[in-house]
Amino acid sequence: MSEIIQSVWKGTLLNTSEFLTLTPSNENFYVRSFITGEAEGSPIHIEYRIIIDNSWTVQSLFIDLINGVQHQAGFTRSASGIWQTVAGENLPDLNECTDPDISYTPFTNTLAIKRLNLQVGEQSEIIALFFDLPSLMPTPMRQRYTRKGENQYLYENVDSDFQALLNIDDNALVIDYADRWKRIFPV
Repeated sequence: MSEIIQSVWKGTLLNTSEFLTLTPSNENFYVRSFITGEAEGSPIHIEYRIIIDNSWTVQSLFIDLINGVQHQAGFTRSASGIWQTVAGENLPDLNECTDPDISYTPFTNTLAIKRLNLQVGEQSEIIALFFDLPSLMPTPMRQRYTRKGENQYLYENVDSDFQALLNIDDNALVIDYADRWKRIFPV
């Protein structure tokens, strides 16, 4: 991936739209995304920014959320896998977590898919740093990814038995995610 990539998704379970830009550099990938819409009867606006290294390991994550009041959270991950708040507070309960999963976006599935780099028929279980928005306090969540085809993955939440078939493009960006998101650009 050497060019700037942009993608737009329409939320079908929640009435949201997301505009994402993924910018590569020599050492990192920079993600900036905006989600706007309605959730649970209230307007919501989310901006998140993620820095990823060339092996698709997340280095930092920042979330700004407006749902009547503005909330912000930021997290960094050291080379040894230690998660911290941007204020420097260690989060030892999250150190087994690899990839963030933000509940209002299909993009965070791309992080695990790219980092795991599974072959067709392979599967891998991870512990995700899960953000169940509007809460900005992450929790560990066991997830499994199974590569079903060249551009298809089965995502499973191991603890809740939720699963969804993800169709992706050649950059591992989700084209459609069960009954939750549909990409509307590029078509």
